[in-house]
This record gives sequence, C-alpha cells and structure tokens, in this order.
Amino acid sequence: MVGVAVLGIGIAAAWVACNEIVGNESPTRVDPSGPDGEVDAPVARCDGGTCGQDACDGPCVIDCREAMVTDPDNHCGSCERSCLGGKCEDGGCTPVEVSEGSYPLDVLVDPASDGYVYWATGNNSGPSRILRRPKSLQSPPETVFEGGTQLFSPPLGMAGDHLYWLMHGPSANGRTTVNWANKDGSSWQSFEPEGNVWTTVAQDPAALYWTALEPKPAIRRWPLGADPSKVAAWWLEPGPGNPASRRFLAIEAEPGPNERIFWLESDGVYRIEKNGTRQKLLAHDFYSAPGSYLAVTKSDIYFVTSDNQIVRMNHDGECPGEKVCPEVIVPSYSPKNVRALTIDDDKLYWGVYPDGYLMRIDLDGTHLVTLAKVNNGGVVGIAFDDRAIYFLSGSRSGKGSVWRMAK
Repeated sequence: MVGVAVLGIGIAAAWVACNEIVGNESPTRVDPSGPDGEVDAPVARCDGGTCGQDACDGPCVIDCREAMVTDPDNHCGSCERSCLGGKCEDGGCTPVEVSEGSYPLDVLVDPASDGYVYWATGNNSGPSRILRRPKSLQSPPETVFEGGTQLFSPPLGMAGDHLYWLMHGPSANGRTTVNWANKDGSSWQSFEPEGNVWTTVAQDPAALYWTALEPKPAIRRWPLGADPSKVAAWWLEPGPGNPASRRFLAIEAEPGPNERIFWLESDGVYRIEKNGTRQKLLAHDFYSAPGSYLAVTKSDIYFVTSDNQIVRMNHDGECPGEKVCPEVIVPSYSPKNVRALTIDDDKLYWGVYPDGYLMRIDLDGTHLVTLAKVNNGGVVGIAFDDRAIYFLSGSRSGKGSVWRMAK
C-alpha cells in the first residue's frame, strides 16, 4: 500500500463545524501546508440525514456533533459527508487506492452511481490497456481492452453506452487508429484515419477532435460512431513560429453554446469555430512555449506555460481590467511540473509532478488548497463524479496508482 496524506485540514474540525451549525464564531482555518496552499476544513451542512431541515434545530446539532465524533468516516467535518472508504483525519478524507500497477495515462468516471472508474496504462516497454473497476470497489480491476504494441493517446472519452479512444504507433510515424467499444470492451471497432496524429485529443457530446501534422497541419473531427468517411479536416493557417518546429500540445472543446475549439501549439494559444472557420491566435511571444495542459469554461481558458505558471484569459484572448494578459492565477512551480489541469464546477484542479501534490483553487484565483499528497510519484490525471475526485499518480519507474478521494 502506497502512503498518502491529507495535509492539515483544520484544527479540531469537527467541533469547528458544529460551532458553525449553532452560529458560534469559529477560528480561521488556514494551514500553509504543502506547496503554497492553505487548507480549508469542510463546513457542516443541514442537508441530509438527521440534519435535513431548513434550519438546524437542537437535536440536529447534537446528532451531528455526536456523529462526527463516533462515526467520523461517514460524517467527516460535516453531517453525512462520507469518506467513501477513506479515513477522516482532522476533518478531511484520506484517498483510497483503487488500483496499483503500471503507469496510468488517463482516468474517466462513469457518472452513474453503480458505474465504473476507467483508466488507461502503457508505455514503450509494454502493451497499452484500458481497465475498469466498479466504484463500489467490491470486485477487482478488469481489463476491457489491450492494445498490443500501440500506445494509448489521452484522453479516454465516453458518450452513451460507448468508450472512445485513440491509439498510435510506438514512433511519431506509427499507425494511428480511432477506437470505440461498449463499456465492457465488447463490440470493439476501429479505423485508421488519414494523416499522422499527435497525442492531443478532445471530445464533446457529438464528436472526437484530434490534431494532425500530415499531410499538413489540421484539426480533424469525427462524429461519434459515424462512418470513417465522415472524418472532416480543418486545415490550419501557419502561426508566428517556425513551421518546421510546429507542435500541438493540447486541445479542448468549449462547453458553452458558442461551439469553439481551443488548442495550444509550440508558438501560442489558438481558437477556431467548430465549423472550421475563423482561426484566431490568442496569445504568443512571452508564452511562446506553453505547457501541455488546457482547461476551458464558458467564458475563460486556463493553461500552463513553459515555466509552469497557471494563467487565464477570456475566449477572445483578453483580460479585462488586468495590466498583464494572460493573467497569472498560480505563480511558477518550476522546476516542478504542473500536470492534469482540470475544471470541476467552479474549481480548478491540478497535480504537481514529481512531488505528488493534488491542488485546488477557485476559478477567480482565490482559496488555494492542498488536498492531498501521495508518495509514489506525481499526480498525472484527474476526473470527477458528483461525490469524489479520482486521480492518478505515476513515477519515473513506470509504476503508478489510481486513487479516489471524497469531495
């Protein structure tokens, strides 16, 4: 079992939370543990179980106080907050190890309460696999796909009853396949698209998108489940950098109604409409070699720069009211690396590699929090359902783990 830690979440958090229920003043709950992160204790809520009334009454307060002391793993820091198999320590839940084994590359969670967590593994020394385990953890992991000599190209995608993913050969000029199958791995199908694919893939509810360098730079779009002949190519205009050194680093589909794709290249940040028109360069020069992570909200884009800063600008490449654009949200972690930049609700999450920290901050750049630290490598992937954070850790030795942590 690999060691984990929940970093300084509150002082006597259970009693602090109960004080908040009855309206007493509580002390400031800040602990500068971890890399530049304060740690918040969860706040007790009257939203379930005995504490289900609109206003907390006396019995609710007593029951909550008692439950957080006598059964903290199911009432951790607040009423009805289960640690989902983890332990409650100082008002925060410890992660649970879902699986330990080969270096994991991506993680995906079925939102259904009786669904599975899926992850992909593989490197140049062994076959790629997609595995899954029930979120109940009542049965061991099982392999739903094995890719032979091909390498998985993140991310895993899910739509309806199917999984979607790309595989590519062990070299830059290797064979690329688009793949899909039922969630249990049955009825697997694949096809080889035209052109070489770089390891940048995105999905929205209707289509897969990926970047290609040959026969010339393009973003390709495939309607999920459609005939392979339906793959469309959007030929991309050259950017300000050297065309010979052009590299695609990340691509993300916008969640809102404006239907745009954003991507990072070695020379800047770009945007294009989902019909393949109106390509626009949003940022370059100082950020001429951004990192390989990108996250998009309905109004803003967040990305990691070459010196491991997390920065933000709006969809037009502007930062209203700011003197510098993109706006720095989190200062540089260099020489450490920021990995797995991800958004859930109104929070931004990421991992620190190789130190093993799982971090979170509000989208406006406030309330930086260290959630956990794992001791078998850096955090390299993050996914969510409505109750938990699932994250991956991996080390340079080629080993890693899948973790679950209650929100």
